[in-house]
Amino acid sequence: MAEDLGEKTEPATDRRRRQMREEGQIPRSTDLSGALALTGALAGLIALGPYMLNNWRLTMYEFLSGGLTTSLDGSNSAMHYMSVALWTAVRISGPFLIVTAVVGLLTTGWQVGPMLTAKPLQPRFPDSTHWPG
Repeated sequence: MAEDLGEKTEPATDRRRRQMREEGQIPRSTDLSGALALTGALAGLIALGPYMLNNWRLTMYEFLSGGLTTSLDGSNSAMHYMSVALWTAVRISGPFLIVTAVVGLLTTGWQVGPMLTAKPLQPRFPDSTHWPG
């Protein structure tokens, strides 16, 4: 019955585990990674939330009160407003995004260990025997 389902009957050898690791095929829990990343994101939001809200409030006040009426070259353009808004968004949300990325990387690193391989990124082309026709 096990042969029908393709299940393994013997545990993997150390050599096979090493080969799989070199190829980037490592068992890890995506649910655990997701749960810890979500927990880290919530902790980051709790810690950085007041900072983010206060800066967004100040930025909105400047925009709506006309405090950002001219750019450095004296023009009053939509491009100036767009650049200020983009820079503000990066400045305010950047620390939260960095915290979330670091928590995600640490979670994966904790499960997998230190590993750097580009093998999973390489394209795998089928043999000519598998081509239809």
